Amino acid sequence: MSAYPIQLTVKLTDVELMLGLKSGDHEFLEPILRRHRLPVTQFIYRHVHNAAIAEELAQEVFFSIYRARHRYEPSANFTTWLYRIAKNRAMNWVRDNRHTRNQSSLDLVVLKKAGPLSTPEQQLLRGAYLKGIRDAVDALPDRQRNAVLMHKFSGLGYAEIASIMECPVTTVKALINRAYSSLRKSLADGVHN
Repeated sequence: MSAYPIQLTVKLTDVELMLGLKSGDHEFLEPILRRHRLPVTQFIYRHVHNAAIAEELAQEVFFSIYRARHRYEPSANFTTWLYRIAKNRAMNWVRDNRHTRNQSSLDLVVLKKAGPLSTPEQQLLRGAYLKGIRDAVDALPDRQRNAVLMHKFSGLGYAEIASIMECPVTTVKALINRAYSSLRKSLADGVHN
């Protein structure tokens, strides 16, 4: 039984929760799950484009964290460690299942900005636009696509992305700049075709 009531564990930091889990108190896993399950699932979804698969992979991520609890060292940022595991799970799935990918979370981002649809023609045009964005992002080299997804759609900062990708911050900035430049060109070319 935990030395902390469940209400107090939500106020603990991720490091404190992981140290509690490491010490053998399994009740510390619940607040970690409550805090990070949705963002991790959304992060994975942006890679795999399938809600059921994203949920399954997120469960695997948290199971990996639970299995690795005895090796956890608080010297590294917990979210960096968490997202590195999530990125690796997602990328492995994408590599192994490229042919089964379907819809994109980019659709939701674009639809939120576009507002409500009023005519069938607008729906058709928006669908074509979404497909163009999806195709342009999917066509990016893996490292550029990963950096953009982590930055734009998961809201991670350059330093955290650099840590997850195990590269310097300047590399992350360059990857994101090249990706956005490629996306602008691809989307502009698509409009003129």
